Amino acid sequence: MGPLWNARFVAKVLGIPAVMLGGIFAFPVLVYVVLSSSAPDWLKIFIIAAYALPVLGASGWRMCRGGEQGPTDIVIEETSTSRTVTVSNVTLKLLNPDGTQIAIVGSSSSSFSLPIQTLPTTGTYSISIDPAGTATGSMSLTLENPAANLAFNKTATQSSLNWDAPAARAVDGNTDGAFWNGSVTHTQVENQAWWHVDLGSVQTIGRIDVWNRTDCCGEALTNFYVFVSDQPFTSTDLTATQNEAGVWSYHNTGQGGTPTSIIVNRTGRYIRVQLAGVERLSLAEVQVWP
Repeated sequence: MGPLWNARFVAKVLGIPAVMLGGIFAFPVLVYVVLSSSAPDWLKIFIIAAYALPVLGASGWRMCRGGEQGPTDIVIEETSTSRTVTVSNVTLKLLNPDGTQIAIVGSSSSSFSLPIQTLPTTGTYSISIDPAGTATGSMSLTLENPAANLAFNKTATQSSLNWDAPAARAVDGNTDGAFWNGSVTHTQVENQAWWHVDLGSVQTIGRIDVWNRTDCCGEALTNFYVFVSDQPFTSTDLTATQNEAGVWSYHNTGQGGTPTSIIVNRTGRYIRVQLAGVERLSLAEVQVWP
């Protein structure tokens, strides 16, 4: 990090543009800049030598732009470190949503698997891993019937259209979040952009899942509201909607997840996702579960 800072400092002293230098590909740039300057020969040789040796010996390290890392904005990370963890006598359990056991397997081998299972109902199944060593772990698998999604293929609208990405993409059943796969919505950059779906009739709503895009730009779905109402909304203004009689609201101040799951537990027919500021609204999917 020191040689990089010196290179920028010398560039300033010589009156030439400061250049971000990284890795061995930056070395020829520095040579050209220094040799084309009016600096004394001894200074040119000193600068090249001071920078060349650390760079040429930097194998096993990666240089990249950082965030708030000080005046050079450089982060150096070691890339050659690896670690192997060995466990033995592992027990793997598969549990039903109600906690009852479906299958269990124990092994002292480094590679093993559960027999293939047919999971009879929807819900969240748990997989627990219990090594005899210091590490334990668990994971879960949630199965849901797509046909139970009350918003699937229902009529959806949004405040504007951009990139030829209509509101219907958020109720097509695809949650992958990759825009160029043709299943992510996109509005213009505007104040309080919104997306809306009509379920067709008043339904009992248990949970709403709002899925953010995954390829890039996920920060755009930040500081947003979700509104639910039995009756049509009378305004698209955020404050007015919050104050409408019979409207339920949820405020997510952070970035949307994959998904952001919101417990509702009320009836509703009309659902709106709306940003609180000036930004484009882009959604991968909105699922409404009974």
